[in-house]
Amino acid sequence: MSSVIEESKNGAESAVLALHKQFLDSDQPSADLLPFNKKALDRFETLKFPHRKHEMYTFVNTKSLVGTSFSLKTENSVQKSFIEQHIYAGCERSHLTFMDGVLCPELSDATALGTDVKIGSLVEAIKSESFKKTLEESIKQENDVFASINSAFMKQGVMIRVDRDKQIEFPLQILNVSSGSKGGPVMTVPRVYVHLEPLSELKLIIKYVGDGENYFMNSVQDIVIEDNATLTHVQIEADSTDAWHFSKNRVYLKRDSKYLGYQTTNGTQLVRNHNEVWLSEPGAEVELSGVSVLEEDEQSHQIIRVHHEVGNCTSHQHFKNIINDRARASFDGTVVVN
Repeated sequence: MSSVIEESKNGAESAVLALHKQFLDSDQPSADLLPFNKKALDRFETLKFPHRKHEMYTFVNTKSLVGTSFSLKTENSVQKSFIEQHIYAGCERSHLTFMDGVLCPELSDATALGTDVKIGSLVEAIKSESFKKTLEESIKQENDVFASINSAFMKQGVMIRVDRDKQIEFPLQILNVSSGSKGGPVMTVPRVYVHLEPLSELKLIIKYVGDGENYFMNSVQDIVIEDNATLTHVQIEADSTDAWHFSKNRVYLKRDSKYLGYQTTNGTQLVRNHNEVWLSEPGAEVELSGVSVLEEDEQSHQIIRVHHEVGNCTSHQHFKNIINDRARASFDGTVVVN
């Protein structure tokens, strides 16, 4: 079942505001996250949807996306056999499954990770005053309107924390499944926070798949990597062919830490990956790589901003595209040296 609204004559922003009001009037919001939802909506109203001359959307035409009236999924189901076929070897007991943006404990198994990896809810995480301030600041300073929409509608979220000096043997897979809708386009907003404590290591695989069509995957991942820690992050986008997929990775690296990010994309009408990385202390290192395989009218766009906030940091970017038919791809990478 979906709750659907029509875009008002005042434009696409008004449609989002109306949908948010419907969201607030439903039983979906979390009382603990509600203040963040409202602040994010304020930020959305400030940013507004991008025009073609917007510096982060120079090569991306979002007219069709923002002109679509989306609803929010309120009910879903998926066969366990469908989940099992998308869990990678080695992750049978180290995976989390999100269904339409909501974590499904009954379809998840993280027993192989033991006690060295703490997995909890965002509601629990904001009980920490420092994390609460971090979340508030990220919403206040958000520069991507679609990430603001994610925050405005987030009703759940997951915090993953790796203990100090722990090298996790098994890769952790997050499977994001979108069931779509036959009644009209739907939007899902998964939210994940990853925190690696000093000297820790983790391999993280995030895979996006569709068990239906006609959906907008709008995900945000916030990542903090402390001193001498290493995160290998593989992002696999295998959505349905008529899906929209926007993803933002926000990464903060401390002294002598390392982030290895790999992305693969194929088979959707519009993909936009936004990577923002802050190298905040000496010795921090980031490597970003990706490949897109496109055909017909599919599109894939990469926007990358790497901030070298101090000296003695290293960053590498390497992206390739295989393009057929009328498909389009773009790469917009900027390194900012302070």
